[in-house]
Amino acid sequence: MNHVGSSVNLCAVQEGKILLLRRISQRWADGQLQIPGGKTEPGESPLAAVLRESHEELGIEIGPDDIRYIATVAVRDGDNEYFALQFQLLHPEKFKFHIMEPQKCSELVWANINNLPEDTIDPFKDVIAQTLVKGRPYIQVGYTDTACP
Repeated sequence: MNHVGSSVNLCAVQEGKILLLRRISQRWADGQLQIPGGKTEPGESPLAAVLRESHEELGIEIGPDDIRYIATVAVRDGDNEYFALQFQLLHPEKFKFHIMEPQKCSELVWANINNLPEDTIDPFKDVIAQTLVKGRPYIQVGYTDTACP
């Protein structure tokens, strides 16, 4: 079986702020902010991936009833193309978030969803604006035909 690349992101939003993590010691976007998440592993469903990534990156144990699917993002980044599925954490106030990978993340930041910090990675700014703020269930990033219904 061939593994088609995909990734997942977990959006924790409360009181108009979204939880972002600051990347460190990584080749791409070092020092910038992003939504927590990561790639699916071969044979792993997107649901299993978002549950795993939530624990690995944020130290929270969640189940399928703690999240909801919100959008699919088609991503084109140079020679790479993949789908990123966006999930929203329901009731984030019930969880205590921790940096679990200090070699990859230097801090967790609660940022205003309508006024993201300048050092938020640009594609993540688009994802937040289009999926969380505008409620679009599908967007494209990195393609020239970006117009979507």
